[in-house]
Amino acid sequence: MSQAPALSESFGDDGWRQVRTQTKEELTLPAFTVRSHSRLYEHIETAEALRAVSGADLDMPPRAVFTTALEFDPSFADIGVAPDAGPVFAVARRQARNQFARSVREDGLVSVERTDARWLDRDDDSRARAFRYDVAFPLSPEAVDGDPLRPTLRGVLWAAIWPTDRAYAMAGGIYPAESLDEALARQDATLAADADRPTVEIDCAAHRQVLARAIQSAGTVG
Repeated sequence: MSQAPALSESFGDDGWRQVRTQTKEELTLPAFTVRSHSRLYEHIETAEALRAVSGADLDMPPRAVFTTALEFDPSFADIGVAPDAGPVFAVARRQARNQFARSVREDGLVSVERTDARWLDRDDDSRARAFRYDVAFPLSPEAVDGDPLRPTLRGVLWAAIWPTDRAYAMAGGIYPAESLDEALARQDATLAADADRPTVEIDCAAHRQVLARAIQSAGTVG
């Protein structure tokens, strides 16, 4: 069985914790199966600061990192195909960029729009194709009053895919692109009278660098 690519042990020392592992059947056909093996990490301070105002139907922390290994049955070796072959990897990239958007919508994010794509050199000398999406987190109607519209917090998602010896791996993450005060002002919304006002540092450049390092190093440590 495949395992999700590991991050360095020092990653946890930087204020992150693993909150979920998951194995999921992504595609099941009579003679072909694709499984994903994933790990999800959340930034502790950000999660705790924004939990009270986050929508209850969200299944994605406001600042998170994920890693995923894809497992194919039969394997690429069984059918005589190399995962890094140009046309094969092109198909995988196209499927991945659509799946990334579909997956975060299922997690409760809205206004998902792909806005960029670029190549990243990884520490193991492979190259990852990374996609950027602008997204929005619905805020809790119990904590935030924005009637008649439900206010949101803008965020940025980066997700990347690269070939491995056996199949493909993925990594990426998400972070808020604005503070709660900025989100409220943008939408002429207010906090409920009994809601605590969370404060969390928003540094998009630093947050983006954390995601880049996760993509570059996932699966290369240890």
